[in-house]
Amino acid sequence: MAGRSLSEKHPAGEAAILEEIRRGAASQVYLIHGAEEFLVGEAARRIVKELTGKESEEASLVRCEEDTIDWKALIARLRTGSLFERRLVFLVPGAGIFEEAVSIPLQQVVETGFGTANILVITAQEVDRRRSVYRAIRKAGRVLDFSPGRSEQQQLVNRILRERLGESGKEAGREVIDRLKLRVGTNLRRLASEIEKLILFVGDRRDIRIADVDALVGVSREEQIFHLTGALGSGDYSAAAVSLRHLLAQGEPYMRILGSLRRQFEKILGVRSFLEGDSGSAWRRSMSYPDFERRFLPAWKEKQDRGEIPAGDRHPFALYKTVQQADRFNSIGVESILRRLLVVNRAIVKGAGSPPLLIEDLLYQVCAVQSDRRSSL
Repeated sequence: MAGRSLSEKHPAGEAAILEEIRRGAASQVYLIHGAEEFLVGEAARRIVKELTGKESEEASLVRCEEDTIDWKALIARLRTGSLFERRLVFLVPGAGIFEEAVSIPLQQVVETGFGTANILVITAQEVDRRRSVYRAIRKAGRVLDFSPGRSEQQQLVNRILRERLGESGKEAGREVIDRLKLRVGTNLRRLASEIEKLILFVGDRRDIRIADVDALVGVSREEQIFHLTGALGSGDYSAAAVSLRHLLAQGEPYMRILGSLRRQFEKILGVRSFLEGDSGSAWRRSMSYPDFERRFLPAWKEKQDRGEIPAGDRHPFALYKTVQQADRFNSIGVESILRRLLVVNRAIVKGAGSPPLLIEDLLYQVCAVQSDRRSSL
């Protein structure tokens, strides 16, 4: 069927999509995106279940793994009808859909149609609304939006915290909540689990304190990446090496560490662009988080809502930390770091050196640049 041009917001948008599918009016492509994997995953599960039918899901559902997607082959399969099923539903993680080698053929097949009854369901954490492939999907199919920073998502996070604390008769101050959110990220499942642990941990005491969070809630990979990029921004190689060791001790793969660094420095580069424009004049290095929310965040959200900047950090406090880090870099330096990350990535893939030594050398070079106040590697 012809697509609609409006992206839909949870939960009303999802309800409308499910009702269309029940009426036999499914689209050929769905994009479900947002940094909160729990919400995206649950929405995708419900939509896929409705598309496949409760009894035939396993037979007609094709799950694709992010690390093994061959987009050329996938597009060919979308255009080829199944011999055994009326239609196949392809559930695909869409981390790479904005890469040029993928976005161009994907845009073409979305615009022309598959020529089959097959359906493509894409899940993604971040999207770039400025790209043609996004606009093509939005026009031809359905987009379900769980973008970070949106009031609905923050309301859901805050509701979980408010309900859990209220039911238990506990209290937690703003700094405690922010520390918890930073440590947990915005994984709603883990957030609910960790607040329950804290409630049990404090026992009869009414208030939950920062020390309780630090004692009970493990440092997340997200927070370790903040520590690592913060150390790089300060030119503190010793602290950067400690953060790297912690990540490796947690079993974090080398490529995932590089990927996390790349994503964080891409966010930093986006923030640098914002800070260097007229809208960034509200930022002050000494700005507190409450001032950040009042004086900086509205202008950021306005540009984000207009699609002028891509969705970034999931929670305003995480964005605050990223802006603090961006204040220590300049755009030329960040671009050179991103290039060096790509070089190291390629070297590891080709087996051209020891991965930990390559990453360690990268950290040393970045810290040297920051310490010397030079702008490129």
